[in-house]
Amino acid sequence: MEIKFKRTLSCLVVLLAYILIPASLMAQTVNVSGVVTDAKTNEPVVGAALMVKGTTRGTSSNDDGSYSLRAAKGEVIVCQFFGYKTVEATVGTGSVINFALQEDTQTLDQSVVVGYGTLKKTQLVGSVENLEGEKLTDRSNVNVARSLQGQIAGLNIVQTDGKVSHSGNVYIRTNNHTYLTRASM
Repeated sequence: MEIKFKRTLSCLVVLLAYILIPASLMAQTVNVSGVVTDAKTNEPVVGAALMVKGTTRGTSSNDDGSYSLRAAKGEVIVCQFFGYKTVEATVGTGSVINFALQEDTQTLDQSVVVGYGTLKKTQLVGSVENLEGEKLTDRSNVNVARSLQGQIAGLNIVQTDGKVSHSGNVYIRTNNHTYLTRASM
């Protein structure tokens, strides 16, 4: 009888531990909110990634730069956005953490924007052409396609007629010297 009582008592203690420990951990989490802004202009940064370091919990900033995220006291929130330096802040007793992001020009110089995202220059396979905006503004064409004509190697723009409003057909040379048209991309 005594063995059965001890076994029941130990099961009861383990059950209470399973119930009380998660409840005490949940009580320590707070709803952290704030605003992500550009440190130079004080404008909101839309789409900044905010993550609790070492976890998969995260969110992104809204149209007005605001965010809301659950985190425990002592956890670190990491805020990052392309072209800005990453900022970390530790959750304390307050529930408001604002982030002011500073530009990271070194990251911008080492990155290339491609049609489907961004890559570091070291990850890029293929060729990249760089055309400064000033070269386009010096040309007196009605549309951008005609301004690009003859400016980038491997980009051919063929005018099908002489109408000013028509941009023509855009062809991009590929590896085997065939051309992709705007319709085939």
